[in-house]
Amino acid sequence: MIHIRMEGILMENKTKKYKIKLIAFVVAFLLLLVSVFGFNAYLKKKIKNPEIAMGYMYINQDEVNDSLLAMDQKLQKNSVLVLGSSELFSYDKIAYPTHLFKSGKSDFNMILSGKGHMQSLIQTIKLGAYSDLIKNNKVVLIVSPQWFQSSSDDKASFESVFSQPLFKAFLENKNISPELKDEIIKQSLNKTKDGSGCRKYIENEYKSLMNKSLFDKVNGFFESYLLNLRSEVDFYKANKIKKSPNGEKVKVENIDFDELLNVAQTSGAKESNNNEFGIENKYFEKYIKKDFKAFKNADNNKKLDNIDEFEELELFLKLCKDLKIDAMVVNVPVNGAWYDYAGFPKEEREKCYASINNLVKKYDQKVADFSDKEYEKYFLKDKMHLGWKGWVYLDEAVYKFYKEN
Repeated sequence: MIHIRMEGILMENKTKKYKIKLIAFVVAFLLLLVSVFGFNAYLKKKIKNPEIAMGYMYINQDEVNDSLLAMDQKLQKNSVLVLGSSELFSYDKIAYPTHLFKSGKSDFNMILSGKGHMQSLIQTIKLGAYSDLIKNNKVVLIVSPQWFQSSSDDKASFESVFSQPLFKAFLENKNISPELKDEIIKQSLNKTKDGSGCRKYIENEYKSLMNKSLFDKVNGFFESYLLNLRSEVDFYKANKIKKSPNGEKVKVENIDFDELLNVAQTSGAKESNNNEFGIENKYFEKYIKKDFKAFKNADNNKKLDNIDEFEELELFLKLCKDLKIDAMVVNVPVNGAWYDYAGFPKEEREKCYASINNLVKKYDQKVADFSDKEYEKYFLKDKMHLGWKGWVYLDEAVYKFYKEN
């Protein structure tokens, strides 16, 4: 009897201890949730402050671009999202948007988003993530001929710029048809290496998308929440929160773009006077001068026929159609004088420009075709990146696109 009673007491004590531990765990978990939600609310308040938002209007870096909250503040009715790659870092003191539009102190702004290796497919995913944030239904995509050169490291390049938060947001966009979403996912898998973390992430998210169980829905909610929170934390850590710039607001309708072209012409001539190609002096000295003779006819077998890239540009255009977004694709040329020297076949370049134009027109979207600027000095600052005059032409084209009904 005593033995049985002792066992009962021990069981009762164990049950009490278990209950105490369970209560402690639940309380700790709730405190953690309160802390997480409280911290998130604090970050949101900071990021959404209009004065602070103008301070990061022209910061183009992953920590900003991956934060949907930050991008929501940047993408106002008087702005246009401009997607591109390395040319977005081709700074200039004449017409580079940050300078011309006074870091956001303007009645119109170009929201630059992108970096090297961010080509059509990455920008398609990004647009799918951002579409609900775009207030004026317009987007610009800057396309470079270099994208259409086949490369052995396409997969490594794609994985290096892949964003989990933006891919997740793209998947959760209910305005994208399942068929198109499926196409984009499959193409994304084709651009990843077997067994890579990037591929595993895409595969897992794809499975969750197809399996609509209650567990997957709950898990998806918390995963999205934590991904967005991480993006906001990364944004906050990477940026010194500062207030908007001082001075009078720029009125873009008062900008004389013709006069800016004259200024750009003078500046370009002065800053590229050590070569005949209109290439910036510093670039020519660092990357070309030493091996100048070796570059002669070195590219005579090169082609611009990467079928995958054309298919991915078409996915971007299909997405615009799906989301009822007006797009302007900017067809940027190469430096004709330099490419002739390097022996890169002119017919390849012209065929590429024409293929881009035809594809865009097929989807009834707008083209800002600058392919006729191949031989215009100072349009580019090196072999392929926008330069002094290039930014003037682009800024004006984007502004006109913005003003169109």
